[in-house]
Amino acid sequence: MDRTEPFFSIIIVVYNGAKTISSAIDSVLAQVFTNFELVIIDGGSKDNTTSIIKSYSNKIHFFSSEPDHGIYDAMNKGIAAAKGEYLYFLGSDDTLFNENVLQQVADSINRHPADLIYGNVLMSKSGQRYDGAFNFAKLLTKNISHQAIFYKRTIFQQLGGYNLEYKLHADWDFNLKCFTTPIIRTHFIDVLIARFTEGNTSSKPDQNFIKYGLIPEIIRYNSQNRHFLESVANFDFLWRQIRNASIKNAQEINPAGLNVPYLDPMIRFQNKLPPALLASGIISKSMMTLCYLYCKLKKAI
Repeated sequence: MDRTEPFFSIIIVVYNGAKTISSAIDSVLAQVFTNFELVIIDGGSKDNTTSIIKSYSNKIHFFSSEPDHGIYDAMNKGIAAAKGEYLYFLGSDDTLFNENVLQQVADSINRHPADLIYGNVLMSKSGQRYDGAFNFAKLLTKNISHQAIFYKRTIFQQLGGYNLEYKLHADWDFNLKCFTTPIIRTHFIDVLIARFTEGNTSSKPDQNFIKYGLIPEIIRYNSQNRHFLESVANFDFLWRQIRNASIKNAQEINPAGLNVPYLDPMIRFQNKLPPALLASGIISKSMMTLCYLYCKLKKAI
């Protein structure tokens, strides 16, 4: 890397974030490690966001404001503009945990060079720490918070940017690719990276991602690790994804044509109930339990 370029690119994407954008920017500018650039991508905000950002103009290395096609389009624009060796995405309503975060991450990279370095975030409402070290099996059931991850810029050159077909979980899809690409080294550090604001759109189902990204990965993984769906928790997770994406046909989610005898029973059991009843937690859980026992009896899992 050209040593005149920054070590970190901190990328903030924002749309109508006037209430919180100053806190996000201030948490970056307070860092004791200063070899970073600040990149801000605004989606054409209608409130006072852009004027607030412009008040920091002497601290911002790249700023654009124009309509986009959603958060991942904005993140891809940030990737294209970034010059740092490692890229980090901070939500406009989130903040770096304290002033030492970038120093701690830089020190870790020097000790344990990796392509994807991640830590924990502190959930703002619950006060919980999320969510420790991940392996691929864990990543199939929950995502790493993107506010916890530092990506080497070369990863995006290798894998491309975020898939805009996935409106809510393109970052999860990208992380799955990272964890299944042998040349990409991942490393967990037990450090709180950011304070994460809960309750945004990332908690909602992304049906395209579930159908074409997540479930096919679960199927492939279980074909090589049959114990995965023997876990009731993992079986229940797959059950909920099939329900959330309104899957009616196994071919929708098994394009490789693998032998997956548990899919037809799952779909058949779910089709016995109208969607409104299936959405009920206790009813869905009861049907899932019956389906799990049926699949165990038939040696489908």
